[in-house]
Amino acid sequence: MFHTILCPAVHAVAVDADVVFLSVEEDTYLCLPDGASQLTFGPDGSVTVFDDQLAAALVGRGLVSEGEGSVARHSPPPLPLRSALRDTYPPPAITDLAPTSRALADVLRYYVGKSFASLLEAAQRTGEWRQPFTLDLQEAVDRYHRWAPYAPLPGKCLLRSFVLRRELRRAGLDAAWVFGVRTWPFHAHCWLQADDVVLDDHHERVRSYTPLMVI
Repeated sequence: MFHTILCPAVHAVAVDADVVFLSVEEDTYLCLPDGASQLTFGPDGSVTVFDDQLAAALVGRGLVSEGEGSVARHSPPPLPLRSALRDTYPPPAITDLAPTSRALADVLRYYVGKSFASLLEAAQRTGEWRQPFTLDLQEAVDRYHRWAPYAPLPGKCLLRSFVLRRELRRAGLDAAWVFGVRTWPFHAHCWLQADDVVLDDHHERVRSYTPLMVI
């Protein structure tokens, strides 16, 4: 038995019988099939590895470090039960030119050419404060989804969540940025969530992912 701790820029979660690691600095996921039987995670970021060779491999890979301690982590939000998405939205209004322009400026300044680590560093917040799902938040999300489909931006989940979160923060609002994974086949996804409400996706879809990291 080997006692280790997750490296500061590493996140990990058990997905059924498997374990998935995310190295933020390398922007790389690593899946360990049947890893849940070989190691366990503590709420403080500690990792108990039952095989010394595996422990050495994880240390050598830069995923865990030897010894004991704690690593600050935001806890995942509740299981999503609802979505803020409407069935239909009205067409954009002339007033939507301003947020569209801001979104393009944000993407050019903070997203294009930036590493995954720098993108997340800019999005970090302190503490476990959670934005409740309020009418103001629903209205801000509605405004975003009214013009976003017409903006000249890719539909990647990372970019979508990044742009919406920037808009929410401008309005004095916020949401948890959740990164989740699933295996067989492996796939990573991210979304914004307040309470049990998903803001930029359908809750039925994101429920198939296990939260790995919350920003």
